[in-house]
Amino acid sequence: MKDNSSNHNRIRLAQAATGISPADFPLGSTQSRAAARVLLDHSERSKPRRSQYDQDALQIASFARLFLCGLETEQVSREVKATAVYQHGERLEHEPGGYSEALQWDKEPNDRLAEILQAAMGRAGWNGELPSKDVKWRNALVRLLSGQVLLAGCEAAWNRQLPEMPFPVRVERHGDTFRMYRRQHSGEWNEETQSFMILEPARELKELLQQDQISA
Repeated sequence: MKDNSSNHNRIRLAQAATGISPADFPLGSTQSRAAARVLLDHSERSKPRRSQYDQDALQIASFARLFLCGLETEQVSREVKATAVYQHGERLEHEPGGYSEALQWDKEPNDRLAEILQAAMGRAGWNGELPSKDVKWRNALVRLLSGQVLLAGCEAAWNRQLPEMPFPVRVERHGDTFRMYRRQHSGEWNEETQSFMILEPARELKELLQQDQISA
């Protein structure tokens, strides 16, 4: 309860500090969305900064849930879940009002994902722009790039915190084709043919781009 009230207090303080409230504008309008972004950005900056260990723990917990599912990786998944860093990440995710608290946005999930991705690319020094919303393959590209960014972040966190354990996922790209491999407990690498994180958006993107070329 204390954590939730603290989060609400930060929002109220942000409103007082900026003089901005999304309620001042029509619901769903550009102004309302911009006001919400400003408020959340201001309130997030007032949060205590996460330690590197906390960030890595959350990354590793997310990675295990998204990439280490199914019978083929069951043994590897059990080994990861037995580590202190994974268990710390799970505790952080389940803290009331903690790091996993969902933010409410009056927009489509893909639009929010595109905003996060664009900001991440900007911080990395890439000044390009994602395609506009009317480009039919934009969502597939956003999901593919987001999956790649997430996997790269998880691998970096893994290498910092679990250097004694080989990172269990490998992605290879051959032209416009992506292939994913998962490491087994035996040390062998098995190819994964279905993954909503990278493989599915990559296939969708390839098909949509081919359709564009045919219709051009």
